[in-house]
Amino acid sequence: MVQDMSKSKSKPQSLPSIQWLLPFEAAARHLSFKRAAEELHVTPPAVSQQIKSLEHHLGITLFERKTRALSLTAAGAEFYKTAQRVLDVYDSGCHTLYRQFKQGAFYVATEPYIAHTLLIPNLMSFRELSETTSSRDAPRNALFADCELRVETRLTMAGMSLDDMDAGIRFGRGDWDDVEVYPLADVTMVPVGSKSYFDQHRAAGLEDFKTHCFFYPGTQKVVLEPFLEALEKKGIAPKEVIPCESYLDAMTAASEGLGITVALLPYANRWINEGKLMMPFDLRWRTDAKFWVVYRKHYRDQEKMQFFCNWLSKIVDGLEV
Repeated sequence: MVQDMSKSKSKPQSLPSIQWLLPFEAAARHLSFKRAAEELHVTPPAVSQQIKSLEHHLGITLFERKTRALSLTAAGAEFYKTAQRVLDVYDSGCHTLYRQFKQGAFYVATEPYIAHTLLIPNLMSFRELSETTSSRDAPRNALFADCELRVETRLTMAGMSLDDMDAGIRFGRGDWDDVEVYPLADVTMVPVGSKSYFDQHRAAGLEDFKTHCFFYPGTQKVVLEPFLEALEKKGIAPKEVIPCESYLDAMTAASEGLGITVALLPYANRWINEGKLMMPFDLRWRTDAKFWVVYRKHYRDQEKMQFFCNWLSKIVDGLEV
């Protein structure tokens, strides 16, 4: 007789209640039922009872209880890692949910230079325009009322997830498959440095690049690397190439008279108009790379995204010298 194996298999053990995870994680982190109770605003006996229920359900002891000490068993230490991962995912998921569906703000991620040049100086104009739009068009009140622009900076936008962001601003050619893109102004590139620097260093033509320190922002590698390679083929290379983590670092170093870098116009126009940087070389070149607004495919609120893109485009247009 062939035995029915499906009947002989034991039933899988049910998972413990998720409500036991918070007191366990807090007690494991503090190694104290009392401190866990204070954090969760319950009594120590309540924490102790929930953890006993968790251990009973698992059939595994998670804590070694001594008179004046609490420690994790090997199983407890392993389960603590699981609890941390679960709560981290829960925390991240809630933040993403609030940002996407409880919109009191529009979240944008970008590199420091764009944050400090375009976004932060214009935070109030975004709010004022959104308030004007909502008061003028009653059906859109829910869309724009009390909407503020929140800016978060990243050293690089390459490969950055936008899951918890409404949009990002990224430099490149716009050929990213995983996002939708909206183009901002075309970019013109020009070598720049401070007046004090060029008072002491010749800058009549490309040949003079050989005498300069060049600050190289890795975030603009897509266009700067071909430029430097083209110079090298002509036998022209900067005296020293100094890598920088961000474009803002390179621009700041140049404005402080430490060397030269390449400015991206019109985004650097403000620095030039204020006299922080000057363009002594008779050299400009266009590139097909530019700054783009990037956002998730199937973004849920296209009207709000278009509002942001239009607002930002007007600011960029106003940067012309």
